[in-house]
Formats: sequence, structure tokens, C-alpha cells
Amino acid sequence: RSVPRPGTSVMDACSGKVHPVRWMRTALPGAVRAIGTHPLFGPDSAQDGLRGHRVVLCPIHAEAVATAIRFFTALGLSVEVMDPEDHDRAMAASLCLGQFVMRGLVAAAPELPPVFTPDYATVHMLGRRAAKDTPDLYRDMHRWNPFAADLRRAVLDALARMDRELTAPPKNPT
Repeated sequence: RSVPRPGTSVMDACSGKVHPVRWMRTALPGAVRAIGTHPLFGPDSAQDGLRGHRVVLCPIHAEAVATAIRFFTALGLSVEVMDPEDHDRAMAASLCLGQFVMRGLVAAAPELPPVFTPDYATVHMLGRRAAKDTPDLYRDMHRWNPFAADLRRAVLDALARMDRELTAPPKNPT
């Protein structure tokens, strides 16, 4: 196995940051400038270019941050610097939970009905887009995000509670 030379910059692009950052901190020599990155866009959303999209940086070595910020802003990206745990909490809600709910909607109703609201069409389209990710990527986003499982349970509990409320017999007026 080759080890990066001192001064080499190493970045990951995983959607989770806690585990990759921990690995880079322990596995890479101290003289390697490592930084965790997560582009908050994919091929579909950036098909017309990178300008205006966001990337998160999770610093491992301080000297890598300024270089990474210059690199990404030169590409037209907006840069956010975050702690890996804060990043993964945010991604558990916006990425993991978002995909979980949208994929569930499309699994339950794969085709648009003959009439639909604009909001439903948007969510359905986003669910179809989310489903383009490979099953392995989707599972890994959830498996390696330490905060995703609790949010999935919370939304399932909320949906079950809402279902019970909708199916409960009406209260008798007094």
C-alpha cells in the first residue's frame, strides 16, 4: 500500500463525514493535508454547471482549509465549513430522511395519478431522482450516518401516530 507523501492533499467526497474524517485522522500521516468534503449536489442537479451549488468542508488539517476554499470558490461553489458531527446530523435530516420519505412515496405510488397537485409532482420527481442512486449508496448513506436511524424511527412513529388519528372513530359531539 502506498502512503501519500508529506504535503499531499487528500479529500474524500462521502455523504457522511464522521467515519471518513476519523479514518483520515488515524490512517494518514500527519504531514498529509487531509480534509473531508461533501458536495451537496450530484450529476442531475449540477448538469448545467457547478455555479451556485454548495460543498461542505470538514477540516482535519487547518492548512488544507484555505486551499480547499480557494479551489471550490474558483469553481463557483459556495463553501460551508462544519464539524463532522454537525454535518452528519444535518445530512441525516436533509439527505437520509429526505430520500427515505421520497423513495417511500414512489415505492407506494410509482406512477403519477391522472390528476395531481404541483407539490405532489415535485416530490414524486425528486423521489424518482433519489431512486437513481444505487441501492448500495442509499444503504451506506443510512448505515454510516450515526444519526439517520433515529430520524427514520421518528418519522415512522409520527406517520403511525398520524395514521391512528386519521383512522380513529370520530368523537361524539356533546
